[in-house]
Amino acid sequence: MNSKKKNIFIIIAILGFSNFGFGLMVPVPQFSTPALCLIADGTVKSLETSTPPTCFTHPFGYACWPGGRFYQLSSGGTFSIPGLAVGNSAYDSIIDTCKNMGGEIDENLMSIIYAKDFGTPGTKVGNSNYIQDLKDKKKGNKFIPVYNNTAGDPKRLFIEGTKKYPVLNLDYNGVMADSELQSFSNLAINHAYSLAVQHMMDKAKKVLDSGTKVDLVNLKKQLDGIAAIRALFEKNTNFFINNLGNVKENAYGKTLDNVAEVFVYTSQNSIGEGKNNTDSTKTEKMLNLCEQSLKDLDSFILEKNKVRSIFENMMNLAKQIPGSEPRDADDMIKNPRKYTIPVFLVSQAFKGNLKMMKLFLEVDVFKNQLLAAKNKLLALKSVKENFFKKLNKKFSELNDTISALVKKKKTFEKVVDDYIVKKKKQDTDGTIKKNFEELQKDIADAAQSYGTLVKSIQEVQSVQDSEFSTALAGQQKRLPPLEKTIQGYIAYKDGMAKMVESAYQKVQDEKNANLAKVVQEVQDHINETNTLLNPIIGLLNNQQSADELWQKNFQRIGVLLNLLSKDKANLDNLSATLGADDVTIKSSIISLNSSVFTEIQAINEVQKRIVLSKIYGTYVEANLLKKRMTADSKDDQKSFNAVWEKYLQDGNTSLVFSEYNDIVLQKNRIKGVLSQSLGILNTMDKSSLDVQNLIKEVGLLLTPVDAETTLDKIFENNVVSKLKGKGLL
Repeated sequence: MNSKKKNIFIIIAILGFSNFGFGLMVPVPQFSTPALCLIADGTVKSLETSTPPTCFTHPFGYACWPGGRFYQLSSGGTFSIPGLAVGNSAYDSIIDTCKNMGGEIDENLMSIIYAKDFGTPGTKVGNSNYIQDLKDKKKGNKFIPVYNNTAGDPKRLFIEGTKKYPVLNLDYNGVMADSELQSFSNLAINHAYSLAVQHMMDKAKKVLDSGTKVDLVNLKKQLDGIAAIRALFEKNTNFFINNLGNVKENAYGKTLDNVAEVFVYTSQNSIGEGKNNTDSTKTEKMLNLCEQSLKDLDSFILEKNKVRSIFENMMNLAKQIPGSEPRDADDMIKNPRKYTIPVFLVSQAFKGNLKMMKLFLEVDVFKNQLLAAKNKLLALKSVKENFFKKLNKKFSELNDTISALVKKKKTFEKVVDDYIVKKKKQDTDGTIKKNFEELQKDIADAAQSYGTLVKSIQEVQSVQDSEFSTALAGQQKRLPPLEKTIQGYIAYKDGMAKMVESAYQKVQDEKNANLAKVVQEVQDHINETNTLLNPIIGLLNNQQSADELWQKNFQRIGVLLNLLSKDKANLDNLSATLGADDVTIKSSIISLNSSVFTEIQAINEVQKRIVLSKIYGTYVEANLLKKRMTADSKDDQKSFNAVWEKYLQDGNTSLVFSEYNDIVLQKNRIKGVLSQSLGILNTMDKSSLDVQNLIKEVGLLLTPVDAETTLDKIFENNVVSKLKGKGLL
């Protein structure tokens, strides 16, 4: 623009934005920079043809300029035109158009592609900030471009072959997903030799402020991790490849196959689980193959050790990067994810040979597994076939033995308890002894079986195989409960003799206690009986009447007689429970039984004497009545004949009938007593002469009815006949 035209534009601009004038239109500035929109795939689009016009108001009217551009008053001038502040919002359409395309305005690329138009050294930073402020206001920050450090200055990465400016693709968690980590790592290998992490993180914060999910902490870990791994890669690639370049595939080509063959064999044969699927020759062959494979692995490990520290540093850095872990070596080789750079380095060293790559990645694991396989092969040779089956059988048999012990223990205890409860004679039939000896033997056998079981396990504890050791440990867990049970039975066995002895002693103590109780009761009964009988016996011995005293104590004496009879029965029952060793108790019972028997006899004897005395008294009275009815008046003035002779003299019948009636009453009373007494006499021990004589004499007074000796016949012949002879009856 020449000087004249420039001055005219400035004058028009000033007039247009002054408070003077009459609606002058603001002309379109001659200078501008096209707006560039960065898309997610890294491509860049110009917005000149797709953005609505940039329209704004001014004090004198309304103006519209072509859209998709940022205007300047001069070439490389500022986007912030003086006097157009009110119209800055017109650039919102540029931001919105790019957002609607799924992108963001990329001022950095504008400054690169349109370096001359974008700004001079004095305006470039201001123009970048101007657009950035617009994006911040409209939340238009969407992508995190990839930057390299170039002499400390972040430089936007451009892929010449694709003509793209790559950006980070974040997942819904705000970090790079596994696939993006792998892609970004490949990008770093080929293009991003030194990532400007902090510059990229500054942009990440703006993206977060614009509403996109960004996990700043974990994203930085991912970028730092890949940057650190890339730096190690850059520094050590030649050393790594040169050291592994001499490792020949033909030297280790069969190593993986041999290792696999050993693993298959050991996996198909379980130690102690049934008969091995093959013979000992095959096992020996596998042992030799295992030994050779271990030598090959050791040789390869020596080669790996040359670069181990480099590789492990890279792997450790990768492991710390947020992201998922591969399932195994095959998965790592196929989809290395965050491990892409170290796996790529291994691939370069072995020229992409997958077997060699896998061997390098897993050689240490293979060695450990092969050592375990060797232990298993040795165990296959040493552990007897069907070991676990036989071991389970031993456990089962021992459990059956213990179950039987439970029953036999209950039986033994019941036998002992029965002895205590029933107070049997001291194991006369040997039941306790029989059960005692059987249980003792069974417990000893169970303890021996447990010992054999423990020994079987101990004999194979030295076998160094994790699978077998795990199975064996499972079997060992079955031992503690059994050990506790067996120890309990051994302790029980040791205490059985004392248990029997205690049972015997308990019965003995009960016998002693029962005897003491019976002795006391019997003695009390004897003492009380003697207290009641002795005065009566004294009267009887002195030929005195004891009838009154007997009648007074008769009821209590009868009770004591019953008690003494029960005492005798109790003593007999107690005696039945005694054994051959109960000599002292037996002697006491015999003595006490004798005392009871004597006391019962004494009661019966006194009772007999009282009864006989009463009967004899009535018998005497009957003889006196006979004398009264038959005696001559000369011999007995109180006889009936004396009264009868007086009647014959004075004819007075009153005295005769009085005597008659008195005799009738006395006769009938005596007959009744004698008749009852005769019944009592017949129940008594007839070995006594007194009883025999009384039975005979009393019988003569009562029967037969027509006998001359009966009271009735004497009364008829000596009293009634006289009265009838005088007509008085």
